[in-house]
Amino acid sequence: MNTPAAPGAVQTGMALPGLVIAVAMIVDTLLYAELPLYHDDFGLSLAMVGVLLSLNRWIRLFANSGVAAIGERVGPHRLMVAAAIGSIVSTTLYGLIESSAVQIAARILWGISYAALNLATLAYAVSDRANAGKRVGTSRAAIGLVQAMSLVGGAWIVLQVGPRSVFVISGALTLVSLGAALMLPRLPREPVAHGKGFRLPIPHRLEVWGFVMGFSSDGVFLLTLAFLLKDSITSVAAVMATAALLALRWLVEITTGPLGGWIGDRFGARRIAIANGTLLVGGFVLIALGRIGVSSILDLGLLRADRRQSIAATATAAGLGVRLHFVDVDPAERWRRVEGRNHDRGETFRLAVTRPMFDFIETIWQPPDAGEMAALNGVRVMPRG
Repeated sequence: MNTPAAPGAVQTGMALPGLVIAVAMIVDTLLYAELPLYHDDFGLSLAMVGVLLSLNRWIRLFANSGVAAIGERVGPHRLMVAAAIGSIVSTTLYGLIESSAVQIAARILWGISYAALNLATLAYAVSDRANAGKRVGTSRAAIGLVQAMSLVGGAWIVLQVGPRSVFVISGALTLVSLGAALMLPRLPREPVAHGKGFRLPIPHRLEVWGFVMGFSSDGVFLLTLAFLLKDSITSVAAVMATAALLALRWLVEITTGPLGGWIGDRFGARRIAIANGTLLVGGFVLIALGRIGVSSILDLGLLRADRRQSIAATATAAGLGVRLHFVDVDPAERWRRVEGRNHDRGETFRLAVTRPMFDFIETIWQPPDAGEMAALNGVRVMPRG
């Protein structure tokens, strides 16, 4: 749905369109951090979690062309308003109704709403075609800023009021997107071609490319990341840790969005898309090197035997070999090293560990016994001297 600049055409900055889509996206982003960790609170199986998180992308794959056709008839302003209303409804349904069917309906509604938000935002961006790339990049940076703040803030709210209530609260906050959408200026509608009749919404290859990129990066990879964090740290901290990592991803987009838009204006969107895809695939290849003989190290405390066994079982099921490295240091030496870190506060220092904290950890620490060492091909590492 392109709206090229023309004499007398209405142009607008990207602050309002960016605000609409950024606020509407808050809950969708938070779902990736929360749903894998609290699926029981929603009465969902892990399989259903995977379905829900991927469903909106499948919907958008086939809905984009249909939504674009609607946008040509009603204009970007009405499309944006309708999408904001859809995001409010879908957000509120997540928290109010515990039903797989309702959750699926909410995700379908969000998928259609997000397709409309994207296309309407693009229409406002290309109202100044000469600077379209820069305007899209600026919009993405604004979206990234809101998402980073809402991820951390949303995770904190989850810890205070619970995983379901946060969606009701977010539904109220999403009203901001509707207010911003209503304030947008109206762009002229494009001429609509008549007489073509109904045609199935067959995805364009660009839509397929976007689906594959998003499904692999925002879907499979982030879902796996949430599960890994759940198994490696306490359940209370997992949602905050996952949210912080996802916020870091958005912070990167804040810094690179405007630059990417400028590069797109200068060199063309096709080259940028190819470069981004290449970098993403390269990153996945590096992660997957452990599958072809390059060893990976999971450097965690793993205080309890059941956690170690859980991670070992997951790795074994994936066809990976496991070896446990046990750094066998007596408590007195460990405390001496902790005191040294507390004093030196080097580059990796994050928290001063007090003696009561240290003593508490000692009460839950379960050193691996001979049977566990044998089962996990263990290696005992002794301190020097």
